[in-house]
Amino acid sequence: MRKAGIGKSRLSRAFAKHVTGSVELESDPDVMLIDNITEQISVDKVREMRHFLHMTAIRSQRKVVIVDSIDDLSVSSTNAMLKTLEEPPIDSLILLISHNVHRVPVVVKSRCVILPLQALSYEETKLVIDRNFPDMQQLSDKITHIYPGTPGMVTEDIEKEILLYENLISAIHKMNPAVIGGILETDLPLHKVEYIVLKAISDIVCNILDAGTKDGRRDDCTITDMLSRYHKAQEIFRAARTMHLQRDVTILRALEIAANRVLLMSKEIIVRALMSNLGFTKKDSSSAYDVVMSAVKTALETNHSIRLHNVGTLHVIQCAEKKYHNPKTGRLETLPPKRRVRFRSSRKLLDTVNV
Repeated sequence: MRKAGIGKSRLSRAFAKHVTGSVELESDPDVMLIDNITEQISVDKVREMRHFLHMTAIRSQRKVVIVDSIDDLSVSSTNAMLKTLEEPPIDSLILLISHNVHRVPVVVKSRCVILPLQALSYEETKLVIDRNFPDMQQLSDKITHIYPGTPGMVTEDIEKEILLYENLISAIHKMNPAVIGGILETDLPLHKVEYIVLKAISDIVCNILDAGTKDGRRDDCTITDMLSRYHKAQEIFRAARTMHLQRDVTILRALEIAANRVLLMSKEIIVRALMSNLGFTKKDSSSAYDVVMSAVKTALETNHSIRLHNVGTLHVIQCAEKKYHNPKTGRLETLPPKRRVRFRSSRKLLDTVNV
């Protein structure tokens, strides 16, 4: 099975309804739906699936499980899945969805009947988009370009997605600082941001290949470099999913990789990224938030480097400047060279920001 958005989930659900005679799968006691949209499928969820399949069916003749998708299963989850696939319970049906069959372990594929599905043609994609979004027919060409053959990925946020795509192309090609803030501030789901970032990079590679075909010259070095950026950005988003990395920092790092340079951003954007990397929000203790924010702003204003270091459950900020403005007292006060604050994230992505 290939590509998200070509109808694999809808087909699986339709087949499950046919098998169970159900109208609403979500409320059917004989159907279990598992997805990795919000978080990675854990080994506990796979064990729960195994327990579910061994229970007696209530309404229909079969117990049905749909897993969407199995592309990023951990080793533990894969091993737990194998135990079920090797000895599936009687009268059970397991539908496993994959958007990239090459990422599925061979031992898993060997125990399944594989049904390959192809992406829709350009005309079919446009037809589905025009039918599902009749009010956006003027944008159908742009939508089809971003989601070729995968109309199922198009949502009501498509205008934001088009803007993000255009901003990414502008940032990668021209390093336009005006669009960087908009990219980092997007409220689109991270999996959508991942797709659009990778789509922008792949489109640039395709344009280079097309230009080389027309004039008889091909810049293989540039193509290799862009493909390397594609792979690195892909790894960043994969790490973000598995390690629950901070969203702002993930997007920042992916954008730096796509543009192949350290971004020169406004102080507000850097401060927000650093505070997010520290695990702080405005809901946290105001005194701790203010102290850290003041330290960061002081370092930025005095053109110093900010280095972040993991120290167990603590995070250390090193600032060369010893004075900072305390918003509570309104005075300049002494800041120790090392200021320790609580750190909630398990991993960090941004190590050093030089201003």
